[in-house]
Amino acid sequence: MKLILSQKKILIRTGRILLVVMLMSFLNACMHPGIYMKKDKDWKDLKLIAVLPFENLSGSKGAGDVVRNMFVVELNKMGRFGIVKPGDARALLLEKRVKVKGEIDFETLYAFRKELNAGGVIVGSVEEYGEEVSGPKKGIPAVRIDARMLDTKSGEVIWSAVNSRYGDDRAAILDIGEIRSVNALAEKTVAEMLLTLRNPPRGSGKSGSAVKTDDGEDIGVRLAKLYYNRGSYDLAVQKLEYALKSSADRQSSMNLMYMLGISYEKSGMEDKALASWQRYRIKYPDSRTLEIRFRIGRINRILKNYSKALNELQKAAAGSNSRWAGDAYLEMGNLFFDKGEYGKALDFYKNYLTKYPESRLVPEAVMRLGESRYRLKDYEDSLKTLYGFIKKFPSDKNIRQAEYLAGLSLQNLKRWRESISHFQAAFQKASGEKSEGLLIEEIEYRMGLSYWNLGDRGQARNFFLKADKSKLSGKSADDIRLKLGDIYYSSGKYRQALIELAGFAAGEKTDDRIIYKVARCYEELGRFTEALKIYSKISSGNDKVITEKSLFHTANIYKSQGDLKGAVKTLKKLISLGGAYADRAKMNMAGIFYQQMSLEKALSVYKDIAENSDDQRAVNNAEKWIKTLKFKIKERER
Repeated sequence: MKLILSQKKILIRTGRILLVVMLMSFLNACMHPGIYMKKDKDWKDLKLIAVLPFENLSGSKGAGDVVRNMFVVELNKMGRFGIVKPGDARALLLEKRVKVKGEIDFETLYAFRKELNAGGVIVGSVEEYGEEVSGPKKGIPAVRIDARMLDTKSGEVIWSAVNSRYGDDRAAILDIGEIRSVNALAEKTVAEMLLTLRNPPRGSGKSGSAVKTDDGEDIGVRLAKLYYNRGSYDLAVQKLEYALKSSADRQSSMNLMYMLGISYEKSGMEDKALASWQRYRIKYPDSRTLEIRFRIGRINRILKNYSKALNELQKAAAGSNSRWAGDAYLEMGNLFFDKGEYGKALDFYKNYLTKYPESRLVPEAVMRLGESRYRLKDYEDSLKTLYGFIKKFPSDKNIRQAEYLAGLSLQNLKRWRESISHFQAAFQKASGEKSEGLLIEEIEYRMGLSYWNLGDRGQARNFFLKADKSKLSGKSADDIRLKLGDIYYSSGKYRQALIELAGFAAGEKTDDRIIYKVARCYEELGRFTEALKIYSKISSGNDKVITEKSLFHTANIYKSQGDLKGAVKTLKKLISLGGAYADRAKMNMAGIFYQQMSLEKALSVYKDIAENSDDQRAVNNAEKWIKTLKFKIKERER
């Protein structure tokens, strides 16, 4: 009886073991961490590890710190290694002024070895941490982590792991329920990555080995393709560069190099893209010949290597009637457009539309055609082309630019009210950020300009104030300041006018009429020293009206400050010019003589006005003063 019971217990235990083995097999089947371990590493000598901050590429706030802490907790649970206290690691990084972003230099590695006795340092990045926002796994937690351990003595990577997980991975295999918490999913992801460190190998191999996926593809290559297909080109570049180094298969290398070139282009790294495509052509001269010519030509055009670009594009365009030949033909138009040779560009765009009327790039060609005509100041034809574009391609990415250019053409034709409607259309389609070369501030400036020319200063002021001058070109920003300054000046808001206009006073080529307004603002605000300095500068200029105004106001300031001698001297100079201010200057000078009780001098000046002035009001005023002064002189003689 005891024997039978004992056998039952053995069977039960054996069954449990088999169940555990089966479960582990299923779990391993759904795991997909990519693991690398340096086989000739003597792991038993690795006593202490430092875990540094993880670079957060996920967009989820704090994900890097959360994952780092999970690594620390899991390694502590393992009990295989000692862990440098996070506070000690942080203090050392602060002392060395090192900001870790998924990587670390050898000097800092050595400091961890020397000062904290760490044999290894773990760094990494969190590339995804949160719920999927689209696709079949929308709403499912997703985690992707890349980690590696560096030997603080040699600087070599002695262990690395890449793991990505979705919350429904286990549910699909075992039907045991989805993981709905991203933190719980991350904990399991980290635990899977660290499994191999529980019992590190003791082999004496010369190097580590990369883990393959079930279909035999290297995990690094798989990850590179994943980033590329998702449009994460910055991340794809890093993985593709690494994958290319280890790729031995010709077809695979060719595909990886192609994806690398595209990723460089999409990431805006034109120099590297150009070098990549040139290497591709040398290594695979019979692959994608026309496309590679086009891409090399286009990048050279962007880099302003126009001669090289034209050579490549001409050969690509002459190749056949393929897509790339057509693209190259259009790109030659763009090349001449960039060089400012708009007439040549115009011919290319017109011919392209004739040769390739069904091409996917027709909208771009029409838009460029309209813009070329605008640059050639053919505003009527530009407007016709742009109207056609707006009507036929209302959802195109360039629609805002088309509306804006239509508004500019109408402004140049002085059709101000019509221009406003197109600027409003561009404004409604814009979102504030730069898009296809267009800033919302440029639209606001142009709206203000149209209202200005319609005489609606209130609306003009509103749009000029909305436009952020720091984002506009210098010419547009200066024009806004000038017009705002004029609006404030005309309405007597001298302090606000001065804020807008003061910067122009120091300019050597600034129009004297603008500088005069600055001086008037200073005068009205009682800042006479600054005003006199500017009046003195512009009173000897070529603009006679500004010269007369400057002398007149200079005399007024001297008079207000009690410097009557200076005032008279300035007025005499003004009178000698014989301009529109001569009579006013004489009246002022006569007034000063009267103030000084030099009645005979005052009388003489008034007689001059009465006898020689063409201004009847001045004559009438002078005659009144003549009678008054004669009476006062007789009275004084008595």
